[in-house]
Amino acid sequence: MSHLTKDKINLESDGEYKRIEIDEEEPSKNPVEKEQTREQQDRTTQEPQKQELKSLILAFFAGVCFALCNYVLGVNAGLGVLTREMAENGSLIYAIIFCLCSAIKALYDNKPYWNWQLSNFRDPDTDGFHWCKLWGALGYTLNNVLAGFLVVFTFQFAIYANMNQGILTSLFSFSSIFSAFMAYFIFGDRLRVWHVIGIIFMVLCVVGLGLGSSSQAETVDFAEDSQSPLFYSMIAILFGILSPISFSVGGLTVRYLATNYSYNPVDLTITCYIWSNIILIICMVLTLEFGSHPFVLSEYAQIVASGVLAAIGVVLLNMAVTCGLAGPVFALANVQVIIQTILNVAIDGKVPNTIEIIAAIFGIIGCCTIALGPDIKEFFKRLFSGGKED
Repeated sequence: MSHLTKDKINLESDGEYKRIEIDEEEPSKNPVEKEQTREQQDRTTQEPQKQELKSLILAFFAGVCFALCNYVLGVNAGLGVLTREMAENGSLIYAIIFCLCSAIKALYDNKPYWNWQLSNFRDPDTDGFHWCKLWGALGYTLNNVLAGFLVVFTFQFAIYANMNQGILTSLFSFSSIFSAFMAYFIFGDRLRVWHVIGIIFMVLCVVGLGLGSSSQAETVDFAEDSQSPLFYSMIAILFGILSPISFSVGGLTVRYLATNYSYNPVDLTITCYIWSNIILIICMVLTLEFGSHPFVLSEYAQIVASGVLAAIGVVLLNMAVTCGLAGPVFALANVQVIIQTILNVAIDGKVPNTIEIIAAIFGIIGCCTIALGPDIKEFFKRLFSGGKED
C-alpha cells in the first residue's frame, strides 16, 4: 500500500480552495536509519554481557591474588593469630600507596584530592552527613576483621584435631552458593543454567582437591592437651562454615552500598583497610608483648607481602561483585585452589594424585562454563541444528 504524500483539497462554498491536512503514514526509514537503530539495539543488548564478562575477568585475577597470598601464608601458618594480624599490615601499605597515587593524579589534573563535596559520607540530597554509609562502612570493616580471624581459628582447631587443612579449605568454596542464595533475595539475581552448572563444577573441584590432598598429607599434633579430637574437629568445621558466610556478607555489603547509596566500592575497601588496621595493629602489639613468639623481620616481610596480595584480591573481588552476579563471581574466584595446587607442584614438588587431577579438571570445566556459558550454548545450538542459523 502506497503512503499518502499529498494534502486533500476541498472546495468550499465560497469557491475558494482550502487545504485540509490529513494524517500521513510515517514513511519507512531509510537503510542508514535502520542500521543505526539496529546498532543501538545491539549495544543495549551487549552492555550487560560486557559487564558480566568484566566481572568474571576481575574475579579470575582476584583468585590469582588469593592463591599467591594463601601460598605465602601457608609457609608461615605456624604463627597462628599473629599471622592474621601481621597480614593486615599489607592492606595498610596498599591503602597508603593507593591514596598517594590518587593524590598525585589529582594534583597533576589540577583537581582537589578531597573535599566535603567529594566525600562518600556526604548526603547529596541534604548536603549533610550520611549516617547509613557510615554504619555500612563500619559493618563491612568489622566483618572483614571477623572473617580473617574465622579463617585463622579454622586452621588452628584443625591442627588441634589432627585434621588436614585442605578438607576445611574446601568449605570456603560454598561462599559462591551462599552469595547466590543471599543475592537472590536481596538483589533479585537470576542465575542462568550455565552459572549453576559452573558453580557445581567449582564446588566439586575444591572439595576434590581438599580430599585428594588429605589422603597423602602428614599431620602433626601441636596441641599437647588435645584429649578430644572430635570436639576440636567439630569446632574447626563450624568455623569453616562461618568463614564463607562472612566472605559472602562482605561482598554483598559492598554491592548493597554501591547500588543503593552510590558508595564507590574501591573507596569503601580502602576505608575498611585503614579502619581494620587500627584494630589489628593494637591486637598485634598485644600479641607480641604478651605472646611467646618474638618478632622476626623476615617472617613479617613475607606475611605483609601476602597481605598486599590479599588486599588487591579483595578490591578486584568487590569490583567484580558490584558489576556482576555474586554467585558466579565467588565461584570463579575459587580458581585460587587450582593455582595454589600448581604452585605446590612446581615449587614444593608435591605431585597431585588421581583425585586432585580429576578435581582440577572439574575446576577448568567450571571456569569455562561460567565464563563462556552463552558461547557454549550457542555452539551446541548450532551443532544440533546442522550449523544453520535462525
